[in-house]
Amino acid sequence: PAARLLCQSSKVDDLLAEQWIRSGARDVMDCEVTRLVRDLCRQLNRSDQEVLPHLHRIVTLNWIESLDDLDLVSEDHWADWEVPERLVISIKAAVSARRQDMMKASLGSAVTWLWGGSARSADDAPDDGTPNGART
Repeated sequence: PAARLLCQSSKVDDLLAEQWIRSGARDVMDCEVTRLVRDLCRQLNRSDQEVLPHLHRIVTLNWIESLDDLDLVSEDHWADWEVPERLVISIKAAVSARRQDMMKASLGSAVTWLWGGSARSADDAPDDGTPNGART
């Protein structure tokens, strides 16, 4: 029964996405996911029209708006939403690259802070004639 509900839910989502498009709802909310998917589709030589049903399914129907939200999407979701595998792979790669960039930036900030903090403490030490302000 659960599998049957899942299939029906996917069909309802398909119908809703198609209805929104037919009714003129060509605009999908402007968010990180929309911008990412549109950029990836251009790289994959796909038109905005081709990606519109997938964007409605991801963003409008399932409220996946930030790149962090994409971590919540399981393989089963991608399959149920019938997002092309090539696009899913590209989305996952972009999110992974972003995560790595953020980790590098965080690590760089921490090292800079630590290094800067050590240099400041030596420079700011009182000048009492002892090396580095050491107390005896």
